[in-house]
Amino acid sequence: MSDSSTYRIPYIGLKNGIHTYEFEADESFFSKFEQSLLVKAKMNFEIQLEKLNTQMNLEIDLVGLVETMCDRCGGDLTSQIDGDFKVVIKFGDESSDLTDDLIVLGPSEHFVELDHLFFEFAHLCLPARNVHEEEADCNQKALEALREFGLKEKDIEIDPRWAALKNLK
Repeated sequence: MSDSSTYRIPYIGLKNGIHTYEFEADESFFSKFEQSLLVKAKMNFEIQLEKLNTQMNLEIDLVGLVETMCDRCGGDLTSQIDGDFKVVIKFGDESSDLTDDLIVLGPSEHFVELDHLFFEFAHLCLPARNVHEEEADCNQKALEALREFGLKEKDIEIDPRWAALKNLK
């Protein structure tokens, strides 16, 4: 977690109702996590916290730009990501993270810590495959080298169990 209080919301003394917050995160935030895939990033998180007597509801909207490597050519690629997430925070006897979207805060807690949520939600928004929209935007020298050294279709052995699927259209 973070050493600072930048990514947390104090809820003790907060009146019941809806409260909004905004946070920004960049590569310095993501570098605090060993397993982060985000080397270069700039993200905005808009938080809507609804405080009730027995629980709080968080709605987290994130929008950001991430710089990754193109999976096709290995060149730099900037992608926009966005996502909406909901988290329920209940008050209990001891703190625990029951599920991804349910957190229990014990009586000794005075803040909603957002670091780990921001980290997880940003990574969940990353596309499964990062490629330039148009192949023409890719590094053409890298694509030529891949074609030169790549396997030819005749070199690829198809498992006979799956060969019948080629006839489906």
